[in-house]
Amino acid sequence: MNKHRGQIVEKTIKDLGLKIKEVARQMRISRGTLYNYFKQADLSDDTLLKLGKTMRYDFSVQIADLSPPKDAEDHQLYSRKNAEEVIAVQKKYYLLLEKHRALLKIVLGIAYKERRPELEEACKLLEITDDLPTQG
Repeated sequence: MNKHRGQIVEKTIKDLGLKIKEVARQMRISRGTLYNYFKQADLSDDTLLKLGKTMRYDFSVQIADLSPPKDAEDHQLYSRKNAEEVIAVQKKYYLLLEKHRALLKIVLGIAYKERRPELEEACKLLEITDDLPTQG
């Protein structure tokens, strides 16, 4: 039984954390066309290879009867393992950003209490004034 190629493309885009709008833009197609691809169980090899090149992903990993891209040496392609590694790095990055923001709240909170005007503006820019103690 053949796999539904369009559904594989849709799931891969989601798994890689890619934006449909961006994939469509890079392919020079409309988002509607890309959504139509998702509905096609028998999406052509040519379309899959173009999508794979755009997404830097080798669909032959998931679709046995698809030949690997001929220019795979020229493009670093994602395998399922690489995609999982990218997602893991993204999660670590977001966690680090959250910790950084928490540290900024502490540092700026101290400055805010000391009425340092140059840092009050930074608090407003970071939209964290609601989390800071009120001046009294």
